Amino acid sequence: MVRLKGGDPLIFGRGGEEAEALAEAGIPFEVVPGVTSPLGIAAYAGVPLTHRRHASVVTFVTAHDVERIDWAKFGGSETLVIFMGLTNPARIAAEVIAHGRPPETRAIAVRWGTRPDQEVLVGTVASLPRLVEERGLKPPATIIVGEVVALREKLSWFERLPLFGKRIVVTRARGQASVMSEKLRALGAVAIEFPTIEVRPAEDYRQLDHAIARLE
Repeated sequence: MVRLKGGDPLIFGRGGEEAEALAEAGIPFEVVPGVTSPLGIAAYAGVPLTHRRHASVVTFVTAHDVERIDWAKFGGSETLVIFMGLTNPARIAAEVIAHGRPPETRAIAVRWGTRPDQEVLVGTVASLPRLVEERGLKPPATIIVGEVVALREKLSWFERLPLFGKRIVVTRARGQASVMSEKLRALGAVAIEFPTIEVRPAEDYRQLDHAIARLE
């Protein structure tokens, strides 16, 4: 039996709780780690979470319950990554500023990270809540706070792909459609497979044989 979860099951994914239940029940199990979502999101947004010149500490926080977070411990982290950051962005910004970060600290919100419909809002701790409201950005989204966000101007590779965000319908036969779709996705496109051609054996080859014979 496989329990499949997105990202890394042991990072805010309750994988530890499920593993405990299995261990207590005497059920053998194996954990196969994945790439936790903020790592992929940051890489595709062009933001290195650590950098020798800018940040040597990164902190992950889940904002399901803003009231329960000890912002005095985490708010001043060099790079702060907030899961479910759109639960209450204005309150989060207020807490981060109140606990040591200047309002002008760079910050981004990323929705649908790593996908061709990825959305990125770039601002500061103070301005990001307003930008989220103006754009109407909805969960799920991740917020990244820190000076490393400034590197996005140089390192934003994904959104610079030639077909980023384009929706392209692939109408070739099924096998060919899959190959073409992979090439389009590598260029940043949303490939929608809608085969309109089907290649299959003929039920009767006599007419084809007759036509070939006439050519000869």
